Amino acid sequence: MSNAFWFASLESRLCTIFETLVTDLLSETEYTPYFGMEAQSNTDAEFPYFYFHELPSAEYGGDLQNDAIHAVLENIEVQVSANTSRQDAKLLSSYAMLALKEMRFEVYLSSDLGQSGNVYRSVIRCRRMIGSEDSLWTQSTSSLLYPADSLEPETNLYPLGAQ
Repeated sequence: MSNAFWFASLESRLCTIFETLVTDLLSETEYTPYFGMEAQSNTDAEFPYFYFHELPSAEYGGDLQNDAIHAVLENIEVQVSANTSRQDAKLLSSYAMLALKEMRFEVYLSSDLGQSGNVYRSVIRCRRMIGSEDSLWTQSTSSLLYPADSLEPETNLYPLGAQ
C-alpha cells in the first residue's frame, strides 16, 4: 500500500521544482524572479512575482480496499505579476509555461488578467496526473529526477530511456 498522505505536501514540492526551473530559465535575462504561495502579503511587493497555487484536485486510481489515494489529477494556477508592462507579464508567463511543460503539465488556460494600477497580471492554469509512485522528470541545466515521495531532488538518476 502506498503512503496515504503523499499528496499533502504536493503543492510545496511542485512549487519548489517550478521555482528552480523558472530561475534557471530566467538566469540569462534581466529579470530577478520572486515566488510565493501567498496571494497577498504584508511586505512590500517584489516584481516579477510568480504566485503558485494548487486548485482542487480529484482522486484517481482507486482500488478495492479504498484505503489510500494512489493518484490525483493535479490542477495548478500560476499568476505572473509585473510592474513594467503588459508585454513583460506575457513574456514572463511564457517562461512559466515552459517550466510547467518541463514538469509535464498540460496548459489549459493562458490569459491576460489585465492591469490594476501599475501592476500587470497574467494567469496560467494547467493539470497533470500524478501518482503516489510518480517521478517528476525535468531537464534543465542538469538532469534531475524529483521523486514524488522525497522533498529533496536526487541527482544522477534518469527515467527509462533518458540517458
